[in-house]
Amino acid sequence: MDTLEILIQSKKANPDLAHDVVSAAAAWLNKELRSAGVSYHLADSEHDFCGYAMFQFHRTWKGTDITLFIKIAEVRETPYVFADIRVREQEENVLFPFFGEIGSDEGKEIILNYLADFLLSVEANGHDQ
Repeated sequence: MDTLEILIQSKKANPDLAHDVVSAAAAWLNKELRSAGVSYHLADSEHDFCGYAMFQFHRTWKGTDITLFIKIAEVRETPYVFADIRVREQEENVLFPFFGEIGSDEGKEIILNYLADFLLSVEANGHDQ
């Protein structure tokens, strides 16, 4: 059996794993955002095999509409973040991509620093939407 086939079978055998890992990470980030008073949009995949949660932060920076996407997915039983900033209406214009785990305290602190830098930058050079 090839590796991809093994992974597919493994995920089919435990369909709740991705959902549980992603839900816990999304709940943590949701709590952090609410406690900081940050506005955002949240979407998740519920019980799909490819469980994910996606947070979107729509802002204006120096007169340009931008969106920070933070996507959470499960990889090897660990929540990972895939983040990037995009100029709206220009999907090919990706700024500051980031990938990292958020299963550890250090990983959580890193993504919160990334998010804080984004929020402070738009606060100083634009405005919240």
